[in-house]
Amino acid sequence: MAIESDESDALGEGGFALDPGYQPLAGKHVLVTAGPTWEAIDPVRYIANRSSGKQGFAIAAASAALGAKVTLVAGPVALQTPKGVDRVDVESAAEMNQAVRAALPADAAVMVAAVADWRPRQYAGEKIKKRGSAPPALMLTENPGDVMGGDQNEVHIVSSEGIESLDQMAKHDVAMALAERIATTLTAEAAE
Repeated sequence: MAIESDESDALGEGGFALDPGYQPLAGKHVLVTAGPTWEAIDPVRYIANRSSGKQGFAIAAASAALGAKVTLVAGPVALQTPKGVDRVDVESAAEMNQAVRAALPADAAVMVAAVADWRPRQYAGEKIKKRGSAPPALMLTENPGDVMGGDQNEVHIVSSEGIESLDQMAKHDVAMALAERIATTLTAEAAE
């Protein structure tokens, strides 16, 4: 059972404080996505969603602390990789999609990345030049797939048993709550 943590631990700077031997996710593979994606317009410009990546990194850290093999597919963020986590860095939604598929199978997947909804239809191989006062025309296309910036989140967990709403809490507390629920669900499924 988890007994305490602090936010710096959850973001990869250490570990959650746990009772000795408490590893309910041992032998399980948890896949987590985190951060934004950047969709290149040209070599110097991109379209992106705002995301700190903190929630996904905290979930990866909590899952690893509970004994899981964790694969973290991370968009461009400047966060330290949590202890015990295998990190795959990506930039675009297409790269994230490929990395997620390559990481499968997984016992649980937590997809919290802020994937850009749109990308330029065509990539310009050179920096787009200014044309007087008119901006360049960008043709966009929807990304396939799937703005968290603060340090608090309110979460709703949807399962076959209904919707559970958690009060607003720090991201590291959200992470451990989710990791604990994943462990409980996987343990119950294994017992059936």
